[in-house]
Amino acid sequence: MKGVFVKGAVVSAKSRHKDDRRELTVNIPETELNQEYWGNAMARDLIRDELYKQGLNSTFQIIRWIH
Repeated sequence: MKGVFVKGAVVSAKSRHKDDRRELTVNIPETELNQEYWGNAMARDLIRDELYKQGLNSTFQIIRWIH
């Protein structure tokens, strides 16, 4: 299977206990999504880390991946 690599995502995110949901683009180091067992989870963790740095520490949804 051919690797699917992403270098970011457009996400909908908000900070905890506030109604400040917004859509933004998050850049991450290039990551292979379909790596056996952990690719997608690794990319989501990288996105979560970047969002936490921006104070968006609640749930987030990935709208689309950036290739």
